Amino acid sequence: MQDFSAREIPNQRTALAVYRKLMVTGAPPATFGRFHLSMLERGFWASQAHLASDFGVSTAIVSRAIAAARLPLEIHRAIGDPSRLTYGVVRRIVLIIKSVGLAVVRERAANIPSGTPVMDIESALLTGKLPARPTDVRVRVGEGNKHLVIESACLRDLIPRLPQLAELIQAMISPAMGHEHRRYR
Repeated sequence: MQDFSAREIPNQRTALAVYRKLMVTGAPPATFGRFHLSMLERGFWASQAHLASDFGVSTAIVSRAIAAARLPLEIHRAIGDPSRLTYGVVRRIVLIIKSVGLAVVRERAANIPSGTPVMDIESALLTGKLPARPTDVRVRVGEGNKHLVIESACLRDLIPRLPQLAELIQAMISPAMGHEHRRYR
């Protein structure tokens, strides 16, 4: 793990040089997040917006990098190689944490072997179990965090049952969201 201490980065000018080096080397989001947090905590910048402006990036990028750094240690361990923790993966994992809760995600992540494929990690965080066989169903949050993706090698068997699956999902979310159950044919 890279050292962003006061000894290594004594001032804002050095911080800007270190940031440029991180950019050139293609550091992963969590590394940028730890860097940003360190600079903010030490008062080199008053806010994420000021930091983002001086580095020439959006505040959203700074915020996402910080979110990556703040993910539970269990998630980082399950991901393994930090370069696999992209901004898109961070967004989906943050959504999963908001949906099922931090304690549940930490507990589930603690049982995931390091280096497990990211799609399987996301599925396990959502469902509580890793897909064990190619025929197992994998569920994950889709791009844009607006839909679920259901994957299975047995998709042909699932397609005829999609109306029942849709009804089951609707029944599960309707009471929680306060909507009436609507049936479309």
